[in-house]
Amino acid sequence: MATPSGDTSAAVRLIARGVDSWDADIYGSPSKPLIGPAGAPGFWDRASIADSNIAPSGAIRNCTFVTLSSTNRDSTMYFGAACPSAPHKPFGDSPWVEALVGVALAFAGFALVLGCFVVKGKLEREPDVTMREWARRAGATVAKWVRMRVSKEGRVELALAARGDKYLRAHPQREVEWTPALVASLTNESGITEMDIPSENQDKVQVARGETETRIDFFPQHRGVPSLQCHDRARDGDVTVFTKLPVPWVPPSVAAPEILRRSVYFELTVTALAPSTTFAFGLARHPFPSFRLPGRNAGSIGYHSSSGLVHSRQSEPAFFYWLPRTSHALSYGVGDVVGVGISGGKVYFSHNGELVLVLEMVAEPGMHVAFGATGPCTVKVHWHGPWRWSEANEKGYKYVHEDGSRQYLGEQEPASLGPLKNGDAPPPYSQENESSSFSRRP
Repeated sequence: MATPSGDTSAAVRLIARGVDSWDADIYGSPSKPLIGPAGAPGFWDRASIADSNIAPSGAIRNCTFVTLSSTNRDSTMYFGAACPSAPHKPFGDSPWVEALVGVALAFAGFALVLGCFVVKGKLEREPDVTMREWARRAGATVAKWVRMRVSKEGRVELALAARGDKYLRAHPQREVEWTPALVASLTNESGITEMDIPSENQDKVQVARGETETRIDFFPQHRGVPSLQCHDRARDGDVTVFTKLPVPWVPPSVAAPEILRRSVYFELTVTALAPSTTFAFGLARHPFPSFRLPGRNAGSIGYHSSSGLVHSRQSEPAFFYWLPRTSHALSYGVGDVVGVGISGGKVYFSHNGELVLVLEMVAEPGMHVAFGATGPCTVKVHWHGPWRWSEANEKGYKYVHEDGSRQYLGEQEPASLGPLKNGDAPPPYSQENESSSFSRRP
């Protein structure tokens, strides 16, 4: 059944709707007409095929065919079986499905924009890296993401990450209260190099302090044993120890001697490293879970031996603080000398006397030095120069500043942290219960 309309202006309006933008092989177009039901060339109107909301009572659907001729264009309405099939909608007609698709596309667009900013930042930090190297890194990242979700080791890491995040939610990292006693203690050599071993790690770590260096043994009873055999990582996690006092570097707003404004730097030598063990060192805010390596949870930075990657996560309330930031340095092992320094908010990492990485504005005053391992290893921490990294010697980088410490301290007894306020209890440093491995003086 066909009803000629003879409305040329209607045909022009139909053409203006953009009928050329859909499948011309099925529905035709002004530039690619097909033969209609009446034997004349033309094309099907897109709006009528898709919507078809005008039809006589009892008709299934309706459609409009635009007839092309040398003199004019007419539109003819057809009903039922004479109409071609409507274009297929892959997600159906449900508005909920369309809404979900819209949300998914919005998130995809947001992820694309965020990814562009991440790539831009990485290109600015490492301008000498070739596109082939970036492609290799991207492939390695995707492979790691897949491996983390299908391998047993990856599932353990994801479980530990969730456990660490839960710990930090229960014990939020606090701003340091820069009391005169705390500032004074940061000028005392014996205080700033003293290590704090959380109670749950007492049987897994041994610390020996010398005049200029500190030796740290992880899992000393299992030397030479692969890390997978010396402890249950899924149950116990990794092992990390910290300096009792923050890094001797204070923010500009705090009254302090000039030596606490200078750049801070130290180095360490790896003397033993068991197969499959990953060692990491860096900085961490208080409190930090002692079952996580530095760099693996918020408020920490860690240089990892096996991968050569520096992982960092900002603390709250920084925007997207939970997003990990990974930077490429060099892997290291037995016999290598690596170092970390802070200067003006930047964090420097060195490897066998060469500067390998600079991170912009990730250092936060009040962070503690952290050393962690997944299995047996031994490191010697050098608190005094001369340094393997020659630039640190030339610029006078130090961790322990001998000059001026006594005249600032006077007769005041150094404190490990600021005095507690009335009713306050010491916050837990690394355990998941309410006890604290920190010792404080009232």
